[in-house]
Amino acid sequence: MRRIGSWLILSFRMHRWEVVASAAGVAILAAVMLWFAWQMRTLAATDPECLDPRAYAPGCTQLGQRFYELSSKAEWLSYLSWGTPFGMGLVLGVPLVSREIEQRTASIAWTLSRSRVRWLVQRVAFLTLDLIGVLTVIETAVEVRASATLPDLPPARASAAAGGRSGALGVRGHRWTGTTR
Repeated sequence: MRRIGSWLILSFRMHRWEVVASAAGVAILAAVMLWFAWQMRTLAATDPECLDPRAYAPGCTQLGQRFYELSSKAEWLSYLSWGTPFGMGLVLGVPLVSREIEQRTASIAWTLSRSRVRWLVQRVAFLTLDLIGVLTVIETAVEVRASATLPDLPPARASAAAGGRSGALGVRGHRWTGTTR
């Protein structure tokens, strides 16, 4: 257990800027998505009948228009979340080996390690844990935003109806960083 703790600390120190940059970017995106969800839920709670597109209620046009305007803006954030795995692959994956190559320490690190594969697995494992955590936050924010867009449906069905992925972001994140090989 002590060995795992020291490995985590060393890995964080090696990749602290990548981890901080990815966490900051995801925190900003998630916060904006949650703000839009809060605004839409507030509008939906004021008069739920106004948001039903099949029913006409007099005096609801302004409320409905504001709700759908917020919903369309929040939809763009969901499109941005689709690019998050690719962005995280670049932010976390590129410096993985390039730092060793640029500093000309790759041959030293690779010869001191028992095997190159083990060396690479140790580097990739920490970044994979970070990637899973970051993408889980984004996935949760997308589902909250989707359930605010379709307030009549249960959260799981609202997320599916609004294009939610239910864990697919993590799978795509592995594909972009190449950690499934």
